[in-house]
Amino acid sequence: MAVLPKPNRMQNWAIALCIVFGSGCASSPTKSDGSAHTQLSEDTFRVDYKGNGFTSVEKARDFALLQASELCLSKGFSKFAVIGDDTGTQSSWVNAFGKKPGKFNFQDPHSTLLIKCYKEGQPHGNDQLYDPAIITQSIKARYQLK
Repeated sequence: MAVLPKPNRMQNWAIALCIVFGSGCASSPTKSDGSAHTQLSEDTFRVDYKGNGFTSVEKARDFALLQASELCLSKGFSKFAVIGDDTGTQSSWVNAFGKKPGKFNFQDPHSTLLIKCYKEGQPHGNDQLYDPAIITQSIKARYQLK
Protein backbone atom coordinates (compact mmCIF):
# COMPACT_ATOMS: atom_id res chain seq x y z
CA MET A 1 0.00 0.00 0.00
CA ALA A 2 1.39 3.37 -1.03
CA VAL A 3 1.87 6.07 1.57
CA LEU A 4 0.64 9.47 0.44
CA PRO A 5 2.50 12.57 1.58
CA LYS A 6 0.77 14.69 4.18
CA PRO A 7 -0.75 17.83 2.62
CA ASN A 8 1.06 21.03 3.54
CA ARG A 9 -0.61 24.16 4.91
CA MET A 10 -1.11 25.76 1.48
CA GLN A 11 -2.74 22.58 0.15
CA ASN A 12 -5.11 22.54 3.15
CA TRP A 13 -6.17 26.12 2.37
CA ALA A 14 -6.62 25.31 -1.31
CA ILE A 15 -8.79 22.30 -0.47
CA ALA A 16 -10.87 24.32 2.01
CA LEU A 17 -11.40 27.12 -0.49
CA CYS A 18 -12.39 24.65 -3.22
CA ILE A 19 -14.98 23.13 -0.92
CA VAL A 20 -16.36 26.45 0.29
CA PHE A 21 -16.41 28.14 -3.10
CA GLY A 22 -16.86 25.08 -5.25
CA SER A 23 -19.83 26.63 -6.99
CA GLY A 24 -17.52 29.21 -8.57
CA CYS A 25 -17.00 32.90 -8.14
CA ALA A 26 -19.62 34.05 -10.58
CA SER A 27 -23.15 34.59 -9.40
CA SER A 28 -25.97 34.56 -11.86
CA PRO A 29 -29.68 34.10 -11.38
CA THR A 30 -30.13 30.43 -12.23
CA LYS A 31 -31.96 27.62 -10.49
CA SER A 32 -28.62 25.98 -9.64
CA ASP A 33 -27.40 29.18 -8.02
CA GLY A 34 -30.15 29.59 -5.49
CA SER A 35 -33.11 31.08 -7.33
CA ALA A 36 -36.58 29.70 -6.81
CA HIS A 37 -40.18 30.81 -6.78
CA THR A 38 -43.40 29.56 -5.25
CA GLN A 39 -46.86 30.39 -6.54
CA LEU A 40 -49.08 31.37 -3.60
CA SER A 41 -52.23 32.30 -5.53
CA GLU A 42 -53.26 33.02 -9.11
CA ASP A 43 -51.34 36.31 -9.13
CA THR A 44 -49.09 36.19 -6.06
CA PHE A 45 -45.62 34.64 -5.89
CA ARG A 46 -42.68 34.35 -3.49
CA VAL A 47 -39.35 34.77 -5.29
CA ASP A 48 -36.15 33.68 -3.52
CA TYR A 49 -32.54 34.31 -4.43
CA LYS A 50 -29.65 33.08 -2.29
CA GLY A 51 -26.20 34.34 -3.17
CA ASN A 52 -22.75 33.21 -2.09
CA GLY A 53 -19.78 34.92 -0.47
CA PHE A 54 -19.05 36.76 -3.71
CA THR A 55 -22.55 38.22 -4.04
CA SER A 56 -23.44 41.60 -2.57
CA VAL A 57 -26.79 42.19 -0.90
CA GLU A 58 -27.61 44.66 -3.67
CA LYS A 59 -26.87 42.05 -6.32
CA ALA A 60 -29.01 39.47 -4.50
CA ARG A 61 -31.95 41.88 -4.51
CA ASP A 62 -31.37 42.77 -8.16
CA PHE A 63 -31.36 39.08 -9.11
CA ALA A 64 -34.55 38.49 -7.11
CA LEU A 65 -36.13 41.41 -8.98
CA LEU A 66 -34.90 39.94 -12.27
CA GLN A 67 -36.45 36.57 -11.39
CA ALA A 68 -39.70 38.30 -10.41
CA SER A 69 -39.75 40.23 -13.69
CA GLU A 70 -39.08 37.16 -15.82
CA LEU A 71 -41.70 35.17 -13.90
CA CYS A 72 -44.26 37.94 -14.32
CA LEU A 73 -43.67 38.12 -18.08
CA SER A 74 -43.74 34.33 -18.49
CA LYS A 75 -47.16 34.18 -16.79
CA GLY A 76 -48.62 36.87 -19.07
CA PHE A 77 -48.67 39.74 -16.57
CA SER A 78 -47.66 43.27 -17.55
CA LYS A 79 -46.83 44.78 -14.12
CA PHE A 80 -46.03 43.69 -10.60
CA ALA A 81 -45.82 45.14 -7.11
CA VAL A 82 -43.42 44.10 -4.36
CA ILE A 83 -45.70 43.61 -1.35
CA GLY A 84 -43.07 42.01 0.89
CA ASP A 85 -39.27 42.16 0.99
CA ASP A 86 -36.81 40.24 3.16
CA THR A 87 -33.31 41.08 1.93
CA GLY A 88 -30.17 40.71 4.00
CA THR A 89 -27.39 38.30 4.94
CA GLN A 90 -27.18 34.98 6.69
CA SER A 91 -24.05 33.85 8.49
CA SER A 92 -22.50 30.47 7.84
CA TRP A 93 -19.49 29.08 9.66
CA VAL A 94 -16.87 26.90 7.98
CA ASN A 95 -14.29 24.85 9.88
CA ALA A 96 -10.71 24.87 8.58
CA PHE A 97 -8.36 22.03 9.41
CA GLY A 98 -4.59 21.81 9.38
CA LYS A 99 -1.77 23.18 11.52
CA LYS A 100 -3.89 26.17 12.56
CA PRO A 101 -7.52 25.06 12.59
CA GLY A 102 -10.20 27.64 12.98
CA LYS A 103 -13.64 28.79 12.01
CA PHE A 104 -14.46 31.27 9.29
CA ASN A 105 -17.67 33.26 9.11
CA PHE A 106 -19.17 33.89 5.67
CA GLN A 107 -22.02 36.29 5.04
CA ASP A 108 -24.34 34.85 2.40
CA PRO A 109 -26.81 37.39 1.01
CA HIS A 110 -30.40 36.49 0.26
CA SER A 111 -33.49 38.23 -1.05
CA THR A 112 -37.05 37.01 -0.74
CA LEU A 113 -39.69 39.08 -2.48
CA LEU A 114 -43.43 38.65 -2.22
CA ILE A 115 -44.91 39.95 -5.47
CA LYS A 116 -48.42 40.52 -6.76
CA CYS A 117 -48.78 40.52 -10.55
CA TYR A 118 -51.25 42.53 -12.60
CA LYS A 119 -52.60 42.30 -16.14
CA GLU A 120 -52.80 45.42 -18.32
CA GLY A 121 -55.57 47.76 -17.12
CA GLN A 122 -56.25 45.78 -13.94
CA PRO A 123 -56.84 48.01 -10.88
CA HIS A 124 -53.90 47.97 -8.46
CA GLY A 125 -54.99 50.02 -5.47
CA ASN A 126 -52.09 51.92 -3.92
CA ASP A 127 -49.37 49.42 -4.93
CA GLN A 128 -46.29 50.87 -6.62
CA LEU A 129 -46.11 48.99 -9.91
CA TYR A 130 -42.96 47.89 -11.72
CA ASP A 131 -42.64 47.22 -15.44
CA PRO A 132 -41.03 43.77 -15.73
CA ALA A 133 -39.74 44.36 -19.27
CA ILE A 134 -37.83 47.49 -18.20
CA ILE A 135 -36.45 45.81 -15.05
CA THR A 136 -35.34 42.74 -17.02
CA GLN A 137 -33.55 44.88 -19.61
CA SER A 138 -31.97 47.13 -16.99
CA ILE A 139 -30.63 44.39 -14.70
CA LYS A 140 -29.37 42.24 -17.58
CA ALA A 141 -27.49 45.24 -18.96
CA ARG A 142 -26.08 46.14 -15.54
CA TYR A 143 -24.64 42.64 -14.97
CA GLN A 144 -23.93 41.92 -18.66
CA LEU A 145 -26.29 38.94 -18.78
CA LYS A 146 -27.81 37.47 -21.92
